[in-house]
Amino acid sequence: MKSQLFSILIFFCGLTVIGTTEILGQDSLQPVGLQVEYQTEPVGVGTKTPRFSWKLSDPNFTQGQKQTAYQIFVASNKTLLSEDNADVWNSGKVESDQSVLVPYGGTNNLESSREYFWKVQVFDKNGKPTAWSEPARFVTGLLNPSDWDGAAWIKYPSAKRTQHLWFRKNIHLNNEPHAIFVHAASLGHHELYINGKKADDRVLAPALTNFQKRLFYVTYDVSKFLKKGDNTIAVWFSSGWTSYDCLELSPLLRIKINGTDSANQTVTFKSDTTWRCTISNSADTVEIFSANNNGGEIVDARNENPDWNKPDFDDSLWENAVTQDYNIELTPQDIPPSRIIETIPAKKVIDLGSGKYKIDFGKNFTGWLNLKFHGLSAGDKITIGSADDEKSFCDFDIRNFFISSGKDDEIFRNRFSYVAGRYANLELSKFATNGVIENRIIEIEKAVYGKLDEPAATVDATEAVKKIVTGGTSRFDVNEITKAVGDPKYLFVKTLTINYKVDGKPHTVSVKDGETAVLLYDEWKQPPRLEDCTAYAVSTDLKRTGYFKSSNELFNKIYETDIWTFLANTQEGYTSDCPHRERCGYGEVATACSWGLGLPNFDTGAYYRKVVRDWVDVQTDDGWGRHVAPQPNSVHWGGAMWASAGMNVAMHHYQHYGDKKVIETIYPAAKRWLEFLNANTKDGLLQQYRKQNDGHFLGDWLAPHSRSEFGNTIQAVYFNNCVYAMNLETFIGFAKLLERNDDVALYSERLEKLRPAIHAQFYNAENATYCTGTQVQNAFAILTGITPDNERTKTATFIHNDLNSKHPYFDMGSSGLIVLLKYFVAHSEEGKTVANILNKTEFPGYGYFIDQGESTWAEDWIIDVSSKIHTCYTGIAGWLIKGLCGIQPDAEHPGYKHFIIRPVIVDEATFAEASMESPYGQIFCRWTRQNDKDKNKNNVTLSVIIPPNTTATIYVDGKPIEVSSGKYEFQW
Repeated sequence: MKSQLFSILIFFCGLTVIGTTEILGQDSLQPVGLQVEYQTEPVGVGTKTPRFSWKLSDPNFTQGQKQTAYQIFVASNKTLLSEDNADVWNSGKVESDQSVLVPYGGTNNLESSREYFWKVQVFDKNGKPTAWSEPARFVTGLLNPSDWDGAAWIKYPSAKRTQHLWFRKNIHLNNEPHAIFVHAASLGHHELYINGKKADDRVLAPALTNFQKRLFYVTYDVSKFLKKGDNTIAVWFSSGWTSYDCLELSPLLRIKINGTDSANQTVTFKSDTTWRCTISNSADTVEIFSANNNGGEIVDARNENPDWNKPDFDDSLWENAVTQDYNIELTPQDIPPSRIIETIPAKKVIDLGSGKYKIDFGKNFTGWLNLKFHGLSAGDKITIGSADDEKSFCDFDIRNFFISSGKDDEIFRNRFSYVAGRYANLELSKFATNGVIENRIIEIEKAVYGKLDEPAATVDATEAVKKIVTGGTSRFDVNEITKAVGDPKYLFVKTLTINYKVDGKPHTVSVKDGETAVLLYDEWKQPPRLEDCTAYAVSTDLKRTGYFKSSNELFNKIYETDIWTFLANTQEGYTSDCPHRERCGYGEVATACSWGLGLPNFDTGAYYRKVVRDWVDVQTDDGWGRHVAPQPNSVHWGGAMWASAGMNVAMHHYQHYGDKKVIETIYPAAKRWLEFLNANTKDGLLQQYRKQNDGHFLGDWLAPHSRSEFGNTIQAVYFNNCVYAMNLETFIGFAKLLERNDDVALYSERLEKLRPAIHAQFYNAENATYCTGTQVQNAFAILTGITPDNERTKTATFIHNDLNSKHPYFDMGSSGLIVLLKYFVAHSEEGKTVANILNKTEFPGYGYFIDQGESTWAEDWIIDVSSKIHTCYTGIAGWLIKGLCGIQPDAEHPGYKHFIIRPVIVDEATFAEASMESPYGQIFCRWTRQNDKDKNKNNVTLSVIIPPNTTATIYVDGKPIEVSSGKYEFQW
């Protein structure tokens, strides 16, 4: 029976409240969105006691609808589940409203490499059962370390680190496959192929971890690719992050194949020395990558072999893999993989002359290029530079190369690296042979080189070069020239530079001692075409669950630019500072992005659980927190806000999901961190630690006008002491949650001493400000409880006045951003000021970037900077959702079981709305403002949706109202 609804009007405190209530039946309620450990139908669950979550769908928006009980069935196959035969676990009817992270309670342990099916039924507010949910599946990974026994770490015997490799193994199945899974661990990137077909659409696998502590393995369901008889398992492999400058690791591969066939016979294979391997037709361009030198890929189409991964391919000329010991904790990849998230067609092809073309994709992106070429000759080489501005050919040496086989319609496409920017710049080079290209004569104009011991001195080697070129070669090294010159004192040289012409077109080549010079010539027979140039944005494939829009188009653009910048820096299971120069997961970025972007806008329960673990893994033995994760850098640059990222993200995660396990993960590391800070205090205040580098103790970083607070400044000392207070307060909350009463007492005592010490040292009573009086400094004192109650109003007033007069912009840098934005959410009275600033397009500000045509945020508040894809200022989306639309977690009721809606009505928009997917379902808030100011008419309408099984406090015209689930409309 369809439910019948009627509207109710309630007059409360002068407000009109319009709601809905159900009068007949509750047959619309249904459990949906089934997840296991934050993932939808995961393949590779790594725990024997996974947790189950679901949401309640109620299209009727019944007021007060909630779950009063549940029942879970888990079965070993889908048929049994459909017959209500829960042969693995039947929870029975459990009287509980818990629908998030319900732990598996079966008496039998789950088995490795097995698929399971489950469903759930709930009972509504009246005790009436719903229909069963649709069935869902999950697959376990390797649950015991011994499951890897017999599977060796293998590698190619002698390949250069830059080479991409092919591995393959022929296997035979006696029966049709049923459920067969490949578990692949690689110290490097891999792509898995079964009988010539890629096993799934993930890229850059596995996600990045700290290789000194743990490595992800990926579980693939390959059942549909296999067949009875002969099959081939193949892997395309790259050294990936093992080429990072602070690592000394060999690229390695480990495979375990488990499952059952149609006769229920066990199927198992493993990596060993019977696997065959060879060098592929692609390679990295640099052997060791680091900041400013992450390189790219070179694809040589002349060595392409499309059949290398198929069963009938003859691999007799390949080598056998060799084994190597490697002791590392293998952890299942329990986060979404990297994938192509958007296809971006080229907008323009611009002829730059001299054989160069610029491809404009219309916006900055991070990902892959897919370029089709026509009319090339065998050996033609195309250099592909990437840049985020129209003037540069190549930013940060992200340079790719394609060498043609001479066939038509050849394609260059990235595989194991990625580019970042808006433009791809192409340059064609042809090799000279015997001094002639297609009857075009090479004319040597000048050739000079300089001695190493006398850099300014040069020797004219023009005649020597002419002699070698006309003698039949265009490839020669410096020693050949030295011999031709005949003067042994010039044996060791600095560089050789040759200026030459082909058909009157000038060219230059430079070569260092020991290298080989090649004379090149450029001419496109068929220039690149617009339709042949495509880019693919690549990112960790986080499901988008949050949205914002308003009548103010600038606000909308700021929000979407914040989202796009986040995605452009979140490639391999972490969020970096930038995707081209450094690619490091900076701590202040992790803190701001979790609060403002990841948690309110994406399904990131698993992702940020991984991020917290990353920060545990990079901590040093003495408790010091590094500034980047997951892969620690060899150079430290950051401060306490960076190093406490694990704590900060764990706290944000707990507020959003209410998951105590994340707190348990960070707790020991957080305690060691606080002990490290305590050991570096003097006279009650935190002092600069690791003084050998002022970058170890940074305060706010890159505020407007490039203001940064280095470790030897009073500003940095103040900022880091505020972070220390924040960390203590956060940790005390953790200790209370975990009932560690001794820790609560100890760290509460430290915090009670620290706050007044900071206030006494840095407070300026004359104007009620702290330190040098910046917005961030004053806001930090209020947020962390440093400001005494009797001074709070004065300090808050100073902030307000500064925002509206002396500094009418957000005076914040990358580490101060989270402080100021949290302050704005906590102090909703500043909402009108925030909206006014966001509505500006003058420097400095988010609107300035938009007005200048930028599609991502830059590294500084100006656009003339080297990096225009940077996460220094990401997180403003958090204020638009939590501040302007007011959807906020309630710290007293984590996980959105109870939450707050406290919107800010501003003059810069006539409406604003946001939706956010909580663990219990969608929360929605929309306010509209009429321009009619007639006091006899309702000027504001507020519409909200509270999902089933939750309650909320809604602030309506400043007054709090407690509501249960349902759909409401308020007018005033």
